[in-house]
Amino acid sequence: MVKKASSAGEKAVAKYLARSAEPETSLAGKFAGDFGDVLVVPAYGEVETFLATLGSVASSERGDVLVILVLNARSDSPDEVHESNETLRRRLASDLPAATPVGEEGSLSYPLERGRLLLIERATPGRYLPAGQGIGLARKIGFDLALALRQAGRIASPWISSTDADTILPRDYFDRTKGVDPDAIGAAIYPFEHRFADEPRLAEAGRLYEISLRYYVLGLEWAGSPYAYHSMGSCLAIPAVSY
Repeated sequence: MVKKASSAGEKAVAKYLARSAEPETSLAGKFAGDFGDVLVVPAYGEVETFLATLGSVASSERGDVLVILVLNARSDSPDEVHESNETLRRRLASDLPAATPVGEEGSLSYPLERGRLLLIERATPGRYLPAGQGIGLARKIGFDLALALRQAGRIASPWISSTDADTILPRDYFDRTKGVDPDAIGAAIYPFEHRFADEPRLAEAGRLYEISLRYYVLGLEWAGSPYAYHSMGSCLAIPAVSY
């Protein structure tokens, strides 16, 4: 059973969806299914890494999992990004069961063993992201659709989960939010670690980057900042009402 938000929360969500949400929220009424959890994944020129991410998506005790893939690019994106996006389309078509069109803008719904993959198409002529936009808008598109589905009573979890198309998720991924009160917490950040390349110079660069991320947060904590946490979209879960 889906837990209802407070009256004030419902009004805030309805107001946001009516005034500020992206047009892709209209897709909520164009494919079937109820889901236990939802995961938003922007992808930009990523093939093998996204397929690995998809393969790591855990089952959920709440029910089937909806993975919202926002495939995105701009008209001025490098050729290799457009080519990679097309390769990903072909791989999904060959590796997954037959897709069902959703709406009239190229979005597709693929059945998965433990749920469904919804590909939102924002990487073709007429559907490109605007100039200067990127992963932030792509993530917002996915979150807005997830919020609309939650508001319609089709997502059981109060959490909208978010990761990137180069992330391997733990097997208890969706279980970790069960002990967190979504009425008291505005967002949850998963712990993370990077996997480093075999090539020594690339591995060193990766380690220095991760050290910089952790050093920055430790510095904020030392200074007494209320913002001493990692703000990484790949490790984020937000209660629908807080979003």
